[in-house]
Amino acid sequence: MNSLPAMRPTVRRNVVFHRHDDVTGMSIPVPVELIYYRGDPYAVHLMFKPGQDTSRDVRWVVSRDLLAAGTFAPTGEGDVQVEPAGIRVNIRLSNPGMSARFSVAGHMLDRFLDDTFLLVSQGSEAAEYDLDSALDALLDGAA
Repeated sequence: MNSLPAMRPTVRRNVVFHRHDDVTGMSIPVPVELIYYRGDPYAVHLMFKPGQDTSRDVRWVVSRDLLAAGTFAPTGEGDVQVEPAGIRVNIRLSNPGMSARFSVAGHMLDRFLDDTFLLVSQGSEAAEYDLDSALDALLDGAA
């Protein structure tokens, strides 16, 4: 299944997240590429790159508005939770059987989000949404 939008990314930023172990208190740096597609204006793709082998990359797709709101106040329920933590922003990602807490420098996330909002302002996403590409991606997965 091809879950990637059938368009080129319009904003990309390589950052380093830190994965935090809540038991030991240790953190491990993880390279992450933040990706925003103009034709998929509601979403930000987080591409975790744990090693040289790109087949091990892990993609999470999260709400752009949720990320932006989480830089100011705790937000999110369920699989994605975001909250400010001083100069960093905490992001908790969960699915059945797994939960991981990451943090990223707040100014790096802010700069990326600012670039996405310059491209597609908040409230104008519907005019940019590429419904045909979204339906193609869904139908590819159903085949």
